[in-house]
Amino acid sequence: NFIHSLSSVREKIEDPNDGGIASFRSGIQAAVSFSSTSRMDTLRARISDALKRVNEILKPNVVEGSRHTKPLGPSQLFKSVLGHGGCVTKEQLQTMTTQGLKEKMAKHGWRVTSHLVAPEIEKVNPSALVDREHLAQNLHTFMRPVGHIIRNSDRDSRLLCRMQMGLPLHALEDLRDRLSKALQLEVMDDASKALLDEERRFKTAGTSTVNFLVIKFKFNGMVIWTAPEENAYFGRPGTPMFAVRLADHPDVVVPVFLPSFDIRRKAETVWYPVKTLRDQFSTLLQRIQHQTEGNTKRSAQKRWSRARSIRQQNKECPSGLSPEIDEDNMDEVEIAPDIVDNTEPDGYTRPIAVAKNAFICRIRRRMGGVAFDRAQTKNWFRTALEDAFPETKMLQADKNDSRAYKTYIMSRFMNLSKTMTVGMDRSGSAVLKGHINCKRVQDPEQTAIQDGVTLPLCTAPEQVTNNSPSIENLWISETVFVRVYIMSAHKLDVGSLGLAGNLAFKPYFSASLGVDVQHGKVIEFVSPGSQTVNFYQKFVFQSTFPGTALLNLELMHKGIMNDTVVGSLVIDIEDRLLALKRRSFREASNEDFLRKRIAPKQCLRGKKERDLTEGDVGWGEPVDPELDQMYGTWLKPHRAFSEPSPIECEKLSRLDEENAGEGRAGLLRYIIDFTPAGSYVPEDPEIYGQTEFQVRLTVYSVENIKVFRDFGERNDVYVKANFRSQDYDGNVQSVNHTTDTHKYARKMAGFNWNMSFNCRAPSTECSVEMTLMDADKFGDNDLIYYPKYYSLDHHLWLAYKEHREGRKPLNLLTDTIVFDRWPKVEEPMPTCSCAWWRRLKRKLKADKKMFATMKIGISIVPKCEADKEPFEDGQFSMPRDRFSYVTAMENPNATAKMLLGPTRWLKLRIFVGFWIVVIGLLILFMTIYFIMQVNGGSR
Repeated sequence: NFIHSLSSVREKIEDPNDGGIASFRSGIQAAVSFSSTSRMDTLRARISDALKRVNEILKPNVVEGSRHTKPLGPSQLFKSVLGHGGCVTKEQLQTMTTQGLKEKMAKHGWRVTSHLVAPEIEKVNPSALVDREHLAQNLHTFMRPVGHIIRNSDRDSRLLCRMQMGLPLHALEDLRDRLSKALQLEVMDDASKALLDEERRFKTAGTSTVNFLVIKFKFNGMVIWTAPEENAYFGRPGTPMFAVRLADHPDVVVPVFLPSFDIRRKAETVWYPVKTLRDQFSTLLQRIQHQTEGNTKRSAQKRWSRARSIRQQNKECPSGLSPEIDEDNMDEVEIAPDIVDNTEPDGYTRPIAVAKNAFICRIRRRMGGVAFDRAQTKNWFRTALEDAFPETKMLQADKNDSRAYKTYIMSRFMNLSKTMTVGMDRSGSAVLKGHINCKRVQDPEQTAIQDGVTLPLCTAPEQVTNNSPSIENLWISETVFVRVYIMSAHKLDVGSLGLAGNLAFKPYFSASLGVDVQHGKVIEFVSPGSQTVNFYQKFVFQSTFPGTALLNLELMHKGIMNDTVVGSLVIDIEDRLLALKRRSFREASNEDFLRKRIAPKQCLRGKKERDLTEGDVGWGEPVDPELDQMYGTWLKPHRAFSEPSPIECEKLSRLDEENAGEGRAGLLRYIIDFTPAGSYVPEDPEIYGQTEFQVRLTVYSVENIKVFRDFGERNDVYVKANFRSQDYDGNVQSVNHTTDTHKYARKMAGFNWNMSFNCRAPSTECSVEMTLMDADKFGDNDLIYYPKYYSLDHHLWLAYKEHREGRKPLNLLTDTIVFDRWPKVEEPMPTCSCAWWRRLKRKLKADKKMFATMKIGISIVPKCEADKEPFEDGQFSMPRDRFSYVTAMENPNATAKMLLGPTRWLKLRIFVGFWIVVIGLLILFMTIYFIMQVNGGSR
């Protein structure tokens, strides 16, 4: 459906009587038999119909009450498994944890990753997957209404909305413009081509994506404002969506804005995976804690066993020794196995089959990024004022032309702004501002009226006071805090600094508002030739407006002798404050604006929080907010919070001495917030600074090797580790390490080898590639198994998070890497199975008996902590079962078996045994024959 393929986070619009663009092709084919004029008229009718429908999408007719207001409950999501085959009951779903539900459903062949999605039948063969109707429930969307109560005892009450993501709104606007141009074409071929291009483009794009945004609020409170149903599309970061009044602090109202999905700048917005089909974010921490407790219990058990043996020795032969630990009542402990099965498909080297509309993964936005939930623009006046002044959208000007939009807005209350100069000096800094308004001061006589034109009566006052223009234009004095946040500079041109400046560029920012001058921190380390510098520095000014107007931002270079200006930017703060004051009055009088911003439509009395805060309700069926007309809390209509100031991108200018003008020095990204004195101060952006970490990798052993590259079914095994990491600045680090060689290894190879790598966190990539190799004296080394990637992204992020929160470093994690893919082997190890079955399993790579496992230990510690606990690379202890000449002489039978291999050794034993038996029988027969001959001769 054409309408559905273009809808994005809005109500689905269906029209069964029209197939949308899909009907265009049939319309074109049916028009072949018509005349050229008929075909052209038919085609234009089709384009007009499509244009009409696109306009309906951009301005939909909202039906009141069509929006879903609550998530699906257990009876709907788990309808396919409730009471079916003893899987799970509705009563169990109310109290069962997600992990318990996952384990219980896995026993019955169902995959459950969350209680918020429908269960899925697990299939090994992807070709056997079919569309399942019950998984369509995963496409459900909702927004909580006004009066919704958020409680910690009800985990689903914290979910404020679930919204489907899709095509952006500007794609629809672009389609509308191109359809309008296609409608004006006169040539049949061009119109057909344009129409088919549109059809092909949006047919390839498909319907809305199956990605969903879920917003969760973690404090107790009540929703007092929700975006009205007229807002069917949310396409700009910073758009207000909810307002929640906290239960513990009734005077605090927290706004909820649409988050930013711009992942180009990792220091601002970062989304990291918290749950996949295999595990979730907390699994790693649970594994580390689980192994730490197990190691503690093992150590205690060893100490207790040693103390018990010493006490037994003292009883049998007293020697005056005392036990090390007196723990008589300690029982034997059992260590549970690891909670992760590494032999199952991991989604990296072996795929995981997933059905349509089923859950795949969940990513979460990191904490501290709320301050970056803003629109990005090159034209502050258009972005900040276009909602309140819809007439600005009709301007025939470039959307990035800030001067045209500023002139249009300021002409209403300040149309005079000129730089004051003296004589021939044109570099003046003083600015004269005002407003010129012309009015007639006397009505004309009736005899002066010509051609029947009636002039309006005079509106000028008899006497003009000095204060009237200021009041009319809202020129009211106000003390304001100006918060300037410098984010980053891009495409910098530092050629004017010379060779020394390019090689040792040390930038910093200087900001001034009136006589208040502030300097930022110098960035000491900038890569040579880099055109991008991240600052993320804040400057705060206090001033009275109207008054000090110009904010000067200068990018400086810290030189040895003096500082040099690289680029500068001048911003008129006074104009922006006056425009914002006008916006506040316009928002209160614009009917279309108020219709999309005021909620609820009428006064309500919602049930109080204290009536529903006791008891643990578990996971029950969701309900709409309850009303209490007698004792409920008044929920009055509220207007939405204003959107935060956008992130601006402006060019930095510098004086061009050669052309006697201004040149371009780069681009600057910044934020300017205005806060009246005494009001709420917005949250400062939280930047995750780079921290040095050390990755400690220990390779213990490799077991169950079933692929052999040398004669005698053995390998000279060594492990090659390729570590790769990339930080937020794009710096890539790649380091290779290898272990020593375990010669004449067969099924097992031991190493006990330590490796260490340095990296920076947070990072965009951190992984290690482990490869099993066979060392050869002549020729290239052979690959035993294909490389295995071991991702450290999750582990590094967890270590960084623990370090930021002031906790101690994570303990050692013992993990197993499964090598499940290998090159073709000419002489595989024989088994007892049939040859055809063995070839089939080897072809499908489904024989788990061929999988090799490597036991490793991973520990990631901050660099400051790593220096306190040294970690030496290399072998920390001699592994067992290594070949040596001493062991060869002590056990020649095992040495021969190792040199020949088990298969040849078995053949040799059979061959030797056969001939020993044959020769023995011959000797026996000959002996018997000789005895019989001797006894016969004696007779």
